[in-house]
Amino acid sequence: MGPLASPAALEKFERGLPGDVETLLESRRLSPRGLDGCYASPSVHFVEQRRGRPYEREELFGPDLAIYPAASEEEAVEIANATDYGLAASVHTASSDAFDRCQRALECGVVNWNAPTVGASGRLPFGGLKRSGNHRSAALWSTLYCAAPVAVLRGDATLDRTKLASGISWVEAASLASVEAASLASSDE
Repeated sequence: MGPLASPAALEKFERGLPGDVETLLESRRLSPRGLDGCYASPSVHFVEQRRGRPYEREELFGPDLAIYPAASEEEAVEIANATDYGLAASVHTASSDAFDRCQRALECGVVNWNAPTVGASGRLPFGGLKRSGNHRSAALWSTLYCAAPVAVLRGDATLDRTKLASGISWVEAASLASVEAASLASSDE
């Protein structure tokens, strides 16, 4: 993984790490090959008791893995849906039926089967739910909601009077002006 985006992003990541759950691997700042930057090693946390902490609900932009024990598939989906965000999820199972059940129940825009949540394909729709997006797919599908289709019908530049619908007649402007003048004259009398 590369560095975080800025010193402020690194500090926000570090502040977001939980202090009240079991730490299996602690994150630390790094200077790979002597480089100065916003590098952090990965951290792994075991969250045995869910309490609705910000760490459990919010996105933590940095190299962190939270492990939650689940007694059932339904509980695992409940844990995954308990976040304020819904960009991507991965379901690791050999069963296509289990994957299909999870995919339908997960509240997110992308669900991967036996694949990581990183490295999304630009050939597929990509967008999130909840606070992870605008509920619209990106990538090649962006044009479907970034453009407003407009229908245009172009007729001939001149009117073909032989093609008027039955019962419709064409009145020349000069004839119409004389009819209006006669109508005005009769109303003055």
